[in-house]
Amino acid sequence: MFGDKLDKQLEALAQYDQAMGYMERSGRDYLSNRDAGFYPAFMVINAKEGGGLQYYSIDRITKERLTKAKPDAAARKWAELRDRIKAALTPEEWKEASRSTQYAHYTSKQVVKAMWDTMGRMGFKGGSILEPGAGIGVFPGIMPSSMANSSIYTGIEFDSITGGILKQLFPDERIRVESFIDSQLPKNFYDVAAGNPPFNNTAILADPAYKKYAFALHDYFFAKTIDSVKPGGLVMFVTSRYTMDKLNDKARAYLSERADLVGAIRLPQTAFTLLVTLTPLLRYSVTYLLTLLTHTHTYSYS
Repeated sequence: MFGDKLDKQLEALAQYDQAMGYMERSGRDYLSNRDAGFYPAFMVINAKEGGGLQYYSIDRITKERLTKAKPDAAARKWAELRDRIKAALTPEEWKEASRSTQYAHYTSKQVVKAMWDTMGRMGFKGGSILEPGAGIGVFPGIMPSSMANSSIYTGIEFDSITGGILKQLFPDERIRVESFIDSQLPKNFYDVAAGNPPFNNTAILADPAYKKYAFALHDYFFAKTIDSVKPGGLVMFVTSRYTMDKLNDKARAYLSERADLVGAIRLPQTAFTLLVTLTPLLRYSVTYLLTLLTHTHTYSYS
């Protein structure tokens, strides 16, 4: 959608059509290296086979071989969608949407439902809820009605377009369109926190309260959230496996001083396969981790 990948796919489709059209007009089921359509046919096949072919090593390209190398025609539909979206946004909004793909995550409804069910089994029937990195509101949207009717939800979303959608969908909730770094949250206040915060290795240094820790983005979300949840409260996040697996235990030590790990589930790489199937915006090969923490005590933040 963003960058030049889609344009390259469109170019490959154009080359395929050009080569196939020439072949059909010639009345043959192949192209020789003297035919005008040979070069675009070669480019399509070379891209399909990894780029290792030598141009002068091939005398002819058959229709069968070219057909097998046909680029995905869905790129044209994605290009139409991209152009429609781009026309509806200002240049700055388009840039912001492009930046957001670095951190945006799809969360399947099945996973969110299971998370709320777990919260309920842990005894949470309603209260104050925090979701940093709220997106368009999958978590409040799937929250059981009995829980939602007894809760006050606060959602924080950095991207202005996504946050605007979130506000429209949940006008009665506390929606803050701002960077989580800039969010001024009360300590030991929320009953629970849930979500799928962004993960990235970028060290967060802009928040004075956490600058000395230089936490990676997802670790920062964990730390600031656990500090905002009251003792006895719950934090349930979908995160990358590196929250538990990385050698540097700085973030884990910070959390262990303030919370107990209630449980963690390693999700398969196919947990969010729907995203890869439906959109070329984001493609991850990540083992996700579902973690549940309980804030054990009030910590001194001096």
